[in-house]
Amino acid sequence: MQLGGVKGLGALVGKVTVETLCFFQVRIVRGLIYVLKRLPMHANKEQEETSQVLTQVLRVVNNVDEANSEPGRQSFQGLVEYLATELFNPNASIIVRKNVQSCLALLATRTGNEVTEMLEPLYQPLLQPLITRPLRSKNVDQQVESSGNLFLYPSLYLSTTLPLVYR
Repeated sequence: MQLGGVKGLGALVGKVTVETLCFFQVRIVRGLIYVLKRLPMHANKEQEETSQVLTQVLRVVNNVDEANSEPGRQSFQGLVEYLATELFNPNASIIVRKNVQSCLALLATRTGNEVTEMLEPLYQPLLQPLITRPLRSKNVDQQVESSGNLFLYPSLYLSTTLPLVYR
């Protein structure tokens, strides 16, 4: 049932106006990430198809022309906030995390910014739970994901922890 929605979204991307996709971009991405969360680990074909639709939506909506409009900027900011919460979600699966990382990388190349620049306004509320809770109190998967996030975006981590150390 969910995969039918993914296929339907894939078919609609080329037929619906960019303004409409821009308006619903965050909801569409949320839905696609939800499908990725619900897919079993062995459903490689379905994961790939969902990832392709997700990338297709992001490429169509987040082009240079649409980024200059006010609705485009608001949609982009909402999208980055949502992707950041999923990236730093300690319960996110590896599949979701990899897709979110590729989405952020795609958005960074489309806008000409670095991923850390896009995430910098959000670093304090998102990294704080990773820093405050010791790694030994987390299960193994959460330890790997937490340390992976800290090493993936080290400039965010350093700008967060250094002020705490030198107080």
